Amino acid sequence: MPKLKNPAHEEFAQLIASGKTQKKAYLLTHPAYQGENAKYLGFQIRQREDIGRRIDELLEKGGRKFNFTKDSILQRLADMLDIAPEDAEMDDPNCDLKHVTKEGFPVAVPPDRLRVLEMIAKITGISKDTLEVTANEQILDMLKGFKE
Repeated sequence: MPKLKNPAHEEFAQLIASGKTQKKAYLLTHPAYQGENAKYLGFQIRQREDIGRRIDELLEKGGRKFNFTKDSILQRLADMLDIAPEDAEMDDPNCDLKHVTKEGFPVAVPPDRLRVLEMIAKITGISKDTLEVTANEQILDMLKGFKE
């Protein structure tokens, strides 16, 4: 498939294929946009059949290669912990699909923080036996109540 005729659509497809979120790709291809609906507008553009095909073609051509290290995985997990619920986006690989609204729009949620912390603990070798927590007296009293 040749490049898309609309230069903004072609740039959008390339940005998505390179890993940008729909919101970020929309804002980069429409720098004058000042509204708050970039997430939705990016979603709409991504749904166009021609743009979807072009993104698929770019992904096939480029072939995503992964070079993971322990540090890069830990950094990605730390980034997941920083995602606020209002910043969750469908095309962010760190987020999950929760449900679809009555209008048919997907709703993204950040990853389960407890699960992310469990993965960090596993990678770093922290076990339940070696976990150390710094807490104030109120927290310590509460924890003692659980132990008894």
